[in-house]
Amino acid sequence: ESLQKIHLVGKAMVPTTKGNSKGEKLSPCVVLSSTPATTTTTTGAAQQQQDQQQQQCLLIPISNPQLKLLSFAVQNKPLSKSLLLTLNPLLVNRDGSLFDNLPWSAWTVDLQKRNYDAARNAILPQFHLGKRDAFQRFGGKDWKGRSV
Repeated sequence: ESLQKIHLVGKAMVPTTKGNSKGEKLSPCVVLSSTPATTTTTTGAAQQQQDQQQQQCLLIPISNPQLKLLSFAVQNKPLSKSLLLTLNPLLVNRDGSLFDNLPWSAWTVDLQKRNYDAARNAILPQFHLGKRDAFQRFGGKDWKGRSV
């Protein structure tokens, strides 16, 4: 099998089974498809033909903080320091997330030679400081210059 290219075509609210007594609850999700979203407007017979075409989509439930992160990632624009520092905790403060599962022992760059003990013996890879350093960078601890 080969990899299939997918496109983010939008977001939607879908009903969930966990509704309250007054009605069903709606949950946000993102819509992925193998064909890109069309932005052209059509009228008449062309619109009717387009409506009849079915498109296979994948709905992925997503929480509001994740939706916020995804919206900034899709925009592909530079962010200010103050905005970035408010978004970073949404990415790193999640148990079992991508941040927790990266191979930090293999990816640690030790420019300051801190992965050695007092006798200059190399410490075990699982005790390298790469994950801690990355977490501090996400929190703005290494930001040079003026404060926010």
